Amino acid sequence: MQKLVRYTGANRYGGRDEGVGGDDWVKPSVRTVIEHFAGLTWGDFSNMNGGPFPPHQTHNDGNDADGWFNGYNARDAATAQTIIGHLNDATYGSRILTVYVTYQQANGNAFWEAIRNVTLNDGRQARDVIRPLGGHTTHFHWIVSE
Repeated sequence: MQKLVRYTGANRYGGRDEGVGGDDWVKPSVRTVIEHFAGLTWGDFSNMNGGPFPPHQTHNDGNDADGWFNGYNARDAATAQTIIGHLNDATYGSRILTVYVTYQQANGNAFWEAIRNVTLNDGRQARDVIRPLGGHTTHFHWIVSE
């Protein structure tokens, strides 16, 4: 495993999970991506030693980040447009491999309608990158490439 470094930004929410060495640990290349996106608030990354990090099934290798921005909890078309903006960021958008959000892939769902036919600037389909997953009503989850 690549050595993890501590994310020390003040833009954090939630507790720091000190019982598992803190949740502030990311790969250096991922920290660069995180620091690039101004206006986002960050929660869990990985624990100090990597590996299992309950209650997360991921967050174990320094590539995962939970985040939030003002308006996220609505999970509506405006929320979708903000996330699409992150994915279309010319510098690091293509490094965001997956975004987990709690939403329904159903006609009439404003979030789904806003992403389902969008092609990102790098050619990926937004619906393939922005994936529905329970437990993400109050924050999104990114998987970031090295």
